[in-house]
Amino acid sequence: MSTQTKFKWVANKKKVTAQDRPVNELDKQPGYVDANGIDQLAKLFMDSPEYTQLKKLLETAEFKTSRKGKPQRYDQMPKLGRIKIKHLLSALAVQRKIDFEHLVRIIKTWDSRRPATINVIKLPNSNTCYITDGQHTVLAIALRAKMGEFPDVDPKDWLELEVNCQIVETSDFSFAREHFLGINGDDKLPIIPFEFHKIHVFGKRLDSPLKDTQEKYELANRIQTELEAHNLYPVHPNSQDRFKAGSVVHVNLLSKLDVADVRFFGKNHSTYWDQEPLDSMEMLPFQDLRRRLEKDGEDFTSADHAAFMKDLNAIVKEVAGGWAEFKNLTQQVYPEYYCSARNEDPSGVPKDASLVLLLQLYVKAGGTHLNQFKNMTTFVTRYTENNTNMFKQLDVAKRGLFK
Repeated sequence: MSTQTKFKWVANKKKVTAQDRPVNELDKQPGYVDANGIDQLAKLFMDSPEYTQLKKLLETAEFKTSRKGKPQRYDQMPKLGRIKIKHLLSALAVQRKIDFEHLVRIIKTWDSRRPATINVIKLPNSNTCYITDGQHTVLAIALRAKMGEFPDVDPKDWLELEVNCQIVETSDFSFAREHFLGINGDDKLPIIPFEFHKIHVFGKRLDSPLKDTQEKYELANRIQTELEAHNLYPVHPNSQDRFKAGSVVHVNLLSKLDVADVRFFGKNHSTYWDQEPLDSMEMLPFQDLRRRLEKDGEDFTSADHAAFMKDLNAIVKEVAGGWAEFKNLTQQVYPEYYCSARNEDPSGVPKDASLVLLLQLYVKAGGTHLNQFKNMTTFVTRYTENNTNMFKQLDVAKRGLFK
């Protein structure tokens, strides 16, 4: 039986309620289509500080001078098949969130000669049209009209304006999602990992819940389902929920994981850190730990393994206070170790440095669980040379915890 360390896990007594957790934006059922009218989005923007700043800019002589020679009339825009603004809906399950800074850039650099074709899907036997690409362009046209920036348009008629559209008549939202991803290139607002993950999960949950679909949709849904099993919820990086218990901001890392990885760190997080957002330190380093232990034949169901994990979490809490702080501690001590060992500055901090430091502290605290694993005992000796290591770079108070 392995020896436990001197550190004891002290649980947080505060219970986490549903209100403490982020909204699960991916918990949707087939048939879900949420949408905002352009009038709603325009009101949202006009209530923002970005609108106030834009309004002031548009009134300056310098800005008006910069627009000279660049057609500003609405009727100077390219003309194709056209749909009235009031009939266009932004499909939230397909589109990204409106980015006000990107919207301001479009309005500030307006030139009516610039092509502005919107991609929409039109539901069969219906006038309902969902924007799959171009919601920022539609909103910019609508706002310019509403703000009186088209000299040939009465501002009160802004919702009656027609915009150029490429129309696909279909009820297949899976096509819409792929279309959205395919046409957003370098000249578009970048698609962030949260939106990729959302679109892939919806590709399974909303479009093909009862039959197999593309493997990337299946995998994203399996990952999402496992996260939800541990009360972990991906959030947009700008979401107000990003600091809530169980929020997953580092969605970019999910593509590097499999379900077993998520189950491993998800169980650990819900057991010991349920009150906290999921930190990146708990993701890839824990994947590395799990796979190394698995290679060495670890029994993940044993009492010894449970005690080992409890010790690791106790050390993190005692030494740093949390995973984010422990990661920051590594960023501090590794360069000091490297400089001390080699008398030069490192080019960066290795990806496994945090995990190595944690396991070294575990051994320093008297833990013996790793002694049975040949590969793990070798791994723990990394970043030890010339009679120094990362532990020796800790401050006196932290080193004193291990006496």
